[in-house]
Amino acid sequence: MWKKKELFRRAVLVWLLTAAFLLLLGISALASESGKWGNLNWKINDGGTLSISGSGDMDNFAGQQDRESAWRQYADKINEIIINPGVTSIGNYAFYKCINLRSITIPTSITSIGNNAFNRCERLTSITIPSSVTSIADDVFSDCKSLKTVTVTAKNKKYSSEDGVLFNKQKTELLVCPCGKAGEYIIPDEITSISGGAFSGCCNLTSITIPKSLTGILIGSMFNGCDNLQTITVASKNSKYSSSGGVLYNKARTKLICCPPGKEGRYKIPDSVTIIGEYAFYNCRKLDYIIIPHAVTNIDYNALDGKMYTDPDSNDHYTYFRSIIYDGSETEWNKIQIDSWVDDNALVLLTGFLELLPGTESINAEEFVDIENMVIKIPASVAYISEKAFSNKVLIWCKSESYAKDRCVELGLPYIVYFD
Repeated sequence: MWKKKELFRRAVLVWLLTAAFLLLLGISALASESGKWGNLNWKINDGGTLSISGSGDMDNFAGQQDRESAWRQYADKINEIIINPGVTSIGNYAFYKCINLRSITIPTSITSIGNNAFNRCERLTSITIPSSVTSIADDVFSDCKSLKTVTVTAKNKKYSSEDGVLFNKQKTELLVCPCGKAGEYIIPDEITSISGGAFSGCCNLTSITIPKSLTGILIGSMFNGCDNLQTITVASKNSKYSSSGGVLYNKARTKLICCPPGKEGRYKIPDSVTIIGEYAFYNCRKLDYIIIPHAVTNIDYNALDGKMYTDPDSNDHYTYFRSIIYDGSETEWNKIQIDSWVDDNALVLLTGFLELLPGTESINAEEFVDIENMVIKIPASVAYISEKAFSNKVLIWCKSESYAKDRCVELGLPYIVYFD
């Protein structure tokens, strides 16, 4: 018995010593981890600081495993980056997924910053661009959720900043609004254009105001990832764009350009609209349904499938819209030039009209559940509607101030209102 206990104690002691050795080895490995990458040398100390030194450009990397930076395996441990003088560029995806990065020092030897260089540096709150930088690629700060301030030194001849936002030197083009900026953002009056990814991932913005000076191209995908953006407002004197109900249109309101991704509930497109622009409803996940007027002649690329998802089991495609209601016949619908995927399961073509008798007080379960593609007018006398009374393939027409309207809102049923 004594020998068995002694053997057990020895086995435990060996295991503990082995574990301690491996732990120390791991700490030591991190403390001395270093290497050479192209012209540059790099080292990560035990405090999580990555130092890069040498002369010349940093190599470009990619998000793929076989083309990652040499320090990629330690990315989640890096909290500070110091680039020493002599390094002349920051490569593509250089600091991709350094999720704990909080500080970076960029020397005046740096002249260019590659695309996605700081992609998903989720704890980085601010960054300073030195006077030497003359090239900043696209999507440099994608998914930097905490980034609130981009500052450009005054002597930089290519770029400038104001209120933490990145512009060209003349402040005529807005290049990057940092993802951490929250609430309302008013674009300065002198801005004439916006870079394609300027507002990408700005999930904390709730409203954007477009000045009269802005006449550059705007499309819905520019606001991808602005999940809480509810309102886009255009200055009344803008010669190219307009807004109504927080939605962006061309000046004549014949083209719907962008419904902000944070818009909730339902949206009825105005009768003046003939074109639904590309990516117009991109990522509008909070909308239950939309109503398309019969005047529409074109539905452009990806206009309605921004809410598309794929069933992982069947690989079938669906939209998050409960209903896409077209205020016209099937013949009229088929004449529309459509360059967007539309879920037939959600599409409602209004081909008939049904009016309930005045004085009707209740609508019971499944009473009209088999009726599709119709407008159903409900009188103000109705005081009860079962949650299973209607399918999502009808349009309820009800009084503005009524139980029926409140019940439609509660159940997410498509509706329009009438006034006495």
